[in-house]
Amino acid sequence: MDRLKELYNYSAKEYNNYMQRTGNILLQKLILEKITKFLDTNESLIDIGTGTGNIIYFLKKRIKSKKILGVDFSYKMIKIANKKTNASFMLTDANNLPFRDFSFDNVLCSYCFSFFEDVNAVIKEMTRICKKRIILIDKEIIYNHIPRTEMGKYWHRVNYKRVRKLIESYGFKSIRIEVRKNDTIFAIVFDRE
Repeated sequence: MDRLKELYNYSAKEYNNYMQRTGNILLQKLILEKITKFLDTNESLIDIGTGTGNIIYFLKKRIKSKKILGVDFSYKMIKIANKKTNASFMLTDANNLPFRDFSFDNVLCSYCFSFFEDVNAVIKEMTRICKKRIILIDKEIIYNHIPRTEMGKYWHRVNYKRVRKLIESYGFKSIRIEVRKNDTIFAIVFDRE
């Protein structure tokens, strides 16, 4: 895990540049259109694995909540995020979030699950701090598409059906599931029962 942090710190600037490219911005806006219809304007939200804060940057323009927080384990990613928007960001690990139970109305996590070493621990933390709704967006990683880079060593295959069942086991019900088969992107929205 320490080496993965080093890699993200090292590549934060390149990651941010990559996320700012037109195609990625369009994808992020499309994702946000889907997300925002599930959010009330005054509810709190935490973005787990916020990276350089791209999702929060766009969310701040669409919802009026004053309690939007992005968390990531890479201090250089957080440093870039802080320059991008006036939202709050915190350096912390998704396996052990420093918040009380039911601290946030909404928990968002996008494109991070393939890097979580212990998916069960992260899901346990997400469900613990969530009062109302969890929104997940990710991509199932197919082994022959993992890049042959050092970063690729840390990717794990994500199975959205397994993730869904695990979150549901903590008292949530999936209310919306979208899967794009051609590129295996999935979005799942859960409400606390």
